[in-house]
Amino acid sequence: MPKERIAFLLKKKLDKTANDSEIAELSQLFLHVDAAELNAVLKPIWEEYQASHLMPKDQSDELLAKILQTQKETPKLLPFTKQRIWIRYAAAAVILFALFGSAYLFYFKKDQSKSSIVKYKGDVAPGFEGARLKLSDGRSIMIDSIKDGLVAVDGSVKIFKEQGRLLYKGASEGIIYNEITTELGRQWSAVLPDGTIVWLNASSSLRYPLKFANNERLVEMQGEAAFKVVHNAAQPFRVKVGKQIIEDIGTEFNVKAYSDDAEIKTTLIEGSASITTSHSKTVIKAGELSSVDVLTQKNTMSKADLDIASAWRNGLFSFKDADIKTVMKDIARWYSVEVKYEGKVSELPDFTGKMGRNLSLKQVMKVLSIMGVQFRLEEDKRIVIMP
Repeated sequence: MPKERIAFLLKKKLDKTANDSEIAELSQLFLHVDAAELNAVLKPIWEEYQASHLMPKDQSDELLAKILQTQKETPKLLPFTKQRIWIRYAAAAVILFALFGSAYLFYFKKDQSKSSIVKYKGDVAPGFEGARLKLSDGRSIMIDSIKDGLVAVDGSVKIFKEQGRLLYKGASEGIIYNEITTELGRQWSAVLPDGTIVWLNASSSLRYPLKFANNERLVEMQGEAAFKVVHNAAQPFRVKVGKQIIEDIGTEFNVKAYSDDAEIKTTLIEGSASITTSHSKTVIKAGELSSVDVLTQKNTMSKADLDIASAWRNGLFSFKDADIKTVMKDIARWYSVEVKYEGKVSELPDFTGKMGRNLSLKQVMKVLSIMGVQFRLEEDKRIVIMP
């Protein structure tokens, strides 16, 4: 049944008669067929498409190379061997998607329910909402499974959990600090005492006072976080990350600053902000990306991709021309797995597209395998990537 359904839906896609739910279903079905079945379905459809569009073989190969993004390595990778010929037709499916609509082969709707995730023996489930809250007196509270309501009282401030978010009510009598930490495979959000909303991605932390100083609102972070700041010119909101200070000027922004990253990247979604390093102070505006080299503190400005910067908050992985190690960093943090590499993985193509963060690890890796990535899952949540 899956083979016939894939053929039916793919032809509807080509005829531009497929609706959104059918496109999403088609994307899902690609995950549940093996290489031989995929080849059997896609080969005749692709050959029929080539014939009807009078596409020469060299043009076909060029299109396939573009989708696989082999760039300069194209001559070494084409033609494909018989054992891996199915990759050619999987890539052809991506071409068909790209030519006839905006959907990618590995795009999954963000509102897909977790209950629909296919379970595999030895598989790894996706991450979820959860964090650890450290209070000023040293108490530590896991808030993953706590029901909505009062979580704790810290001094004169009450801390509540409401719909997966921490809220603070009351005023602190002195300067005391809380810290939220998300482990691997967790994410969380909170509303700070001044009303600023913060979202924490996996393996991140935020330290903040329950009462801000009169002249500034200073917080410290590690990992990746997004902020929607309540602006107050008399009391500027500042984020200390590494050696740099980010100051809002009526701002929503995303900061990515993991310890294994070579750069601290700040994406301005709305408003503007200033980035102060040990060498310079730069004002950036909405739609711009600041990339500060951790070692040299040099700040490089460029146009931002807002969809990629916000994807994790919207339940998606999103990549554009990303190499396999960049892709696997995000996957490793969300699924709490160790990643190792064997062979020349640098020869693998770059990746562009989106995947739902509610997929299981094997589902995610099967998507990547369609694009030529080989892998194996080992014990102790270790995944080995091979070219």
